[in-house]
Amino acid sequence: MDLAKTRIFGRQTSVFSHSHDGGGRIWLLHETFMGTLQAAWGISVSGTTMFRLTKKLQHTKSVLKEWNRVQFGHVQDTVNSSRHTLQQIQLGLQNDPLHQSLMMAEKEERRRYEEALAREQEIMSQKARMSRLQEGDKISKYFYAQFAARKSHNTL
Repeated sequence: MDLAKTRIFGRQTSVFSHSHDGGGRIWLLHETFMGTLQAAWGISVSGTTMFRLTKKLQHTKSVLKEWNRVQFGHVQDTVNSSRHTLQQIQLGLQNDPLHQSLMMAEKEERRRYEEALAREQEIMSQKARMSRLQEGDKISKYFYAQFAARKSHNTL
């Protein structure tokens, strides 16, 4: 079953057809994500269409949870560790500013640090988006209840 375009309940759909307003961009930008996703989804399952879909979704979820833990771990720990390493390298450069291997190590560690900060920012924006959506659901329920109460009051 092709992941990019697949048929579910007779409709052509794509796992990437919807906009990603902060949901999943970290994963989509990672170089091993698509291979991991395709391998997880590519398992062979026998049974009815709904059973196969359910089993594939369950398997893919468990594989992606483990992949996320291995690839990203605890983002805050990664940021702190990278910041500390970068500071240590920069202290070494203060003592010997022309040291080539320290300059290359600083460049590489700065890249890692910036990637970790970008991941942290993305996760924070995802969490903020989820909070806004959940809060919006609560507000919508409140206004719908008010509307229903007014409607029932007006029909009496």
